[in-house]
Amino acid sequence: MWRYVYRAVDQDGQLIDVLISARRDVGVARRFFQWALSTLKVTPAEVVTAAAAAIPASPTS
Repeated sequence: MWRYVYRAVDQDGQLIDVLISARRDVGVARRFFQWALSTLKVTPAEVVTAAAAAIPASPTS
């Protein structure tokens, strides 16, 4: 059975949080990363995702 794993990792490679989902859902993934970013004490200079074709390019806002 397939599972999709989303990981939020800081610039030092420390794991912030993990989301495991049975379905690929861009809205859920976006909310997860927005929540993960809100838990940080600093604002990241950039956000990097895997270069998977399934992840559409979007502005970092």
